[in-house]
Amino acid sequence: MEIEKLYLKSISGDLDSLKALLEELTRYIPPGIDNMVFLVDKGDYSLYLSRDGMKSVMVARGEFLPFIESHVARMSIDRLKEEDLRAIAERLPEILREIRLNASKYLEILDEGSGEYEDIARFISIVDEVLHHSTS
Repeated sequence: MEIEKLYLKSISGDLDSLKALLEELTRYIPPGIDNMVFLVDKGDYSLYLSRDGMKSVMVARGEFLPFIESHVARMSIDRLKEEDLRAIAERLPEILREIRLNASKYLEILDEGSGEYEDIARFISIVDEVLHHSTS
């Protein structure tokens, strides 16, 4: 895994590395809409990272309150604007912590003998090391 290298380049301003890191991180997000990780708020919509890529989520009040409507659309990470990428880079430690937390909960229900269990456990270890080094 090259998460550590991509992370260091990303927080140093390398936007291509950040895109690659986001793509890599999708592998470790548990399935399900509840596990989407908030990336950035764009006013009318917010961007989230999920197991199957990036999502644009728009929430609006319906014509007849108290109904709320939401629209979720899949979006390519390559389509992120520079300003969005810079905002995501600023939140990167927080994003990694949230993915790590979701992954550790997911690890509890996985079969210890599975390849996915080993991948998630290794990811958690790498994130712990990356976050430890970035705070020291």
